[in-house]
Amino acid sequence: MSLDFLKKPEIGEIVQKEYSDAQLEKARDYISKYDGDDLYRDFLNDVTFTITENNREEYWKILGKISPLTPEQTTTALIKDIDQTLIGISDPLEKLSFLRDGSTTWSNEVKDHFAPTLEALDQFATADTMHTATLGYKTNLKQRALEFFKKEDMYLDPMVPKTQHLEDIMTIERNDKWEFMGIDDNGRIGINTPTGEWLSAINLNEGLSDHPELERSTPNKNEQYHVNMEGSDIMMSFISPVVEHSRKKLVEQRNESINDAFIGLQSGLIGREEAARVIVNKAQIKDEPFSEVIQKGFRSLALENEVATEDILKKGGKLLGEIVDLFSKRGTL
Repeated sequence: MSLDFLKKPEIGEIVQKEYSDAQLEKARDYISKYDGDDLYRDFLNDVTFTITENNREEYWKILGKISPLTPEQTTTALIKDIDQTLIGISDPLEKLSFLRDGSTTWSNEVKDHFAPTLEALDQFATADTMHTATLGYKTNLKQRALEFFKKEDMYLDPMVPKTQHLEDIMTIERNDKWEFMGIDDNGRIGINTPTGEWLSAINLNEGLSDHPELERSTPNKNEQYHVNMEGSDIMMSFISPVVEHSRKKLVEQRNESINDAFIGLQSGLIGREEAARVIVNKAQIKDEPFSEVIQKGFRSLALENEVATEDILKKGGKLLGEIVDLFSKRGTL
C-alpha cells in the first residue's frame, strides 16, 4: 500500500504529534512503574526518547521532576556542556548548525540563553552567504564578459547612449540568454535564436514569446538581485571603452569624408551650392587655421576672378551669410 498520503503536511503533523504523545505516554508509564533505586539514571538509559518541537517542553518538565538536581542546576549544567562543545567548534557555520539543531530539543531556559548567540551567527551566515554569492556572480560575469568582448575590432553603435547598450546586455542577462548573445552589423546587441533569427535585445521581452525553441527561464530571486545590484557596473566597464572606440572611429571616418569633400570643393568636383556646408565642416575639425580654410574655400569658387566687382561682392556675401548661418545653427557662433 502506498504511503504517499503521509507526505501531505496536515497528515504529517498529525502523525508527528501522535508519535510525540506516544513517547510521552511511554515515559510516564515507565516512571509510574519504576521500582529501582535511581530513576533519573535508569530513565536516561532505558527510555528511548526523540525530542521534538511537539514534546520538548513536556520532556524537560518530566526530566526536571525526576532529576536529583534543581531546575536551575540542570539548566546551568547543560549550558556549561554546550559552551564546552561550542569552544571545540571553530567554524561559525558549524556553530550555527549546532545551535539550530539544539534549539529544537533544549529546554526553554537553555534555548533562551543561547538565543542571542544564535541570532548573531544567523546574521553572520546571511551576510557571509550573500558576500560569497556576490563574489561568485561577479567573477563569473567578468569571465563571460572578457570572453564576449575579447575581439579587438568590436563595434557598438556610437550614436546610441552607453546606458542603452548596457540595458540591452542586462535584459539578456536577466532572461538568462547570454549564450545566444551577439552584435549585429549596426552595432546593436541581441541574440541569435537557435533557428537562425536575429532578435534585438530591445525587443527581447516581447520577442521570446514568438520563439518557443528558446526556453523562457529567468534567474531566481537571489540571482536577479545580483544581476541588478552587481551586474551593471561590471558590464559598463566593458561597454564604455568599446563605445568610446567606436565613437573615435566614427569621428575619424567623418573627418576623412570632410577632408575628401574639401579637396573636391577645391578641385571643382563640388559645386557652389554645397560650398558653405563643406567649408564649415572643414573649419570645425580644426586641422587647419580657420582663416586658411575660409580663404581656400572662397578661392576654390574663383570669386576673386569674377570680372564684375558687383558679382564678386554679391556671391561672396551670399556664401559668407550661409557660413555664418550654419555656424549659428550649430551653436558655435
